[in-house]
Amino acid sequence: MSVSSAAATVVVVEDDVALLQALRFMLLSEGFEALGCESAAELCALELPDTRLCLIIDERLPDGSGAAALAALRARGVEAPAIVVTTAPDAALRAAVDAAGAHLVEKPLVGDALLAQVKALLGDGDAG
Repeated sequence: MSVSSAAATVVVVEDDVALLQALRFMLLSEGFEALGCESAAELCALELPDTRLCLIIDERLPDGSGAAALAALRARGVEAPAIVVTTAPDAALRAAVDAAGAHLVEKPLVGDALLAQVKALLGDGDAG
């Protein structure tokens, strides 16, 4: 089901432009507002909206790790639910993601698993 005009916002941080566009399209088609960033610096500089918010952050970004960018946001008081996306996470990354209170989703992204996780983190099985 689609979200209402008071849509939740999902910020996607992904340096692969084609994947970023695909994820934004998927989220928009589900009724979410979807913002995109291509780097950790761009995420940290973004003025986050004052709405229901979820972050999807790729771990391997051109200017640093997604987990480190999330830790910087947490230090600034950003408490939005977050998902860190990566391939083959090691124990250190799992610990960093857990310490940030985030969830880990492994690539390749299969089916609706990422979308289902976003909906669950925003509080229900419905986008709105």
